[in-house]
Amino acid sequence: LIDQIPRHQYIANGDMESLTGWTATGCTATAETGTILEGAQSVKLNGVTGPYANAYYSRRFQSASFADGIEYTAAAWVYIDSWTGPALNYRGLYLQRVDQTDATTVLDFSYDRLTGFTTRGEWVRLETKIVVPPGRTDYIDIRLYAPDAVVFWDAVQVVAQDSLSQLATDQATIIDNIVAHCQDSAVGKGHINIACAPAASGVILDR
Repeated sequence: LIDQIPRHQYIANGDMESLTGWTATGCTATAETGTILEGAQSVKLNGVTGPYANAYYSRRFQSASFADGIEYTAAAWVYIDSWTGPALNYRGLYLQRVDQTDATTVLDFSYDRLTGFTTRGEWVRLETKIVVPPGRTDYIDIRLYAPDAVVFWDAVQVVAQDSLSQLATDQATIIDNIVAHCQDSAVGKGHINIACAPAASGVILDR
């Protein structure tokens, strides 16, 4: 049953069935019903004149604070219909971590590339990851870049790596914590009414 719990999606409207909450910068974004990966529509990005432009379609969410930190993975599908030149630094799918205090300072970033060698005329999956350090509640921006081209984006997801780290802990407590984590709404999970309160075993482990 636990294996059937879906991983939490940290951004709304990543399926592009609605474009609410997304913002276009330096490009034109429109709903597309002809070229789609899944569902009823994708988003079409175009209107960029000249290569190496900092043009993109984006949205933001704020990370919760985790004692061990957290790693976010973004994945998205892109379809290149025509191509003249790349976006800034060949960016495709891009994540950046922005300071929790001023909501402006970029602390880290990562991206998967769109280049002249990226397959055209079919859907291609891009993926990138970023880590929020322990105790931080930084903002995460996801950007779908718009090269000097006509591109479509669909099925965008941001999910978190599920993990627990426990040092010198009784193995019964480790089991109890794992069961609780699998039902923790703070990491996007639903309660499935599994109770677990085992007695201490006396076996101390690092996990």
